[in-house]
Parts: sequence; C-alpha cells; structure tokens
Amino acid sequence: MSTSRNREKTKQGTQKYVRTSLLTVREAGRLLNVADYTLRRWDAQGTLKAYRIGPRGDRRFRQEDVAALLFKQTRELDAHSAKLSRH
Repeated sequence: MSTSRNREKTKQGTQKYVRTSLLTVREAGRLLNVADYTLRRWDAQGTLKAYRIGPRGDRRFRQEDVAALLFKQTRELDAHSAKLSRH
C-alpha cells in the first residue's frame, strides 16, 4: 500500500493536500476477491476509479473507494439473500 497526497478544494475554494492510501491492482483484487483484469474492466466502465501513477501509468485504487464498493456489494448480497429466504 502506498500513500499519496491528493489536492482537495475546501469550502472556501482554497486547495489543501490530503493523504490518501492507494492500493495496487493486486491488493485491491485480493480485498474484493476479483481478478486483476476485472479491476481493469471496472476502471474502464467507471465502476471503480483507478488513478494512474508513475511514468508507466500504473493503476492505483483509493482504499476508501475499494471499501465503499465492498460495502455496496455486501449490502446487495444481503438484500439478495433476504429475498431468497422469503421464498
């Protein structure tokens, strides 16, 4: 896991730097239990935004974004399971 500094605008319109934990494709894939190519596809589709870093343009995913997607997937799975148990 790497840490980067991202610029964010405050309510007053000024910029501040915020430390953000970034995950590699492999790290994010392990957390979400998906293959590397799935993450690349999700990036292309806009499902999970990747940030390009370095001269090679390696993908990195914000830890917060991965956690939010994991939470969303868990909620959807719980709703689906509840629906099945009613039948």
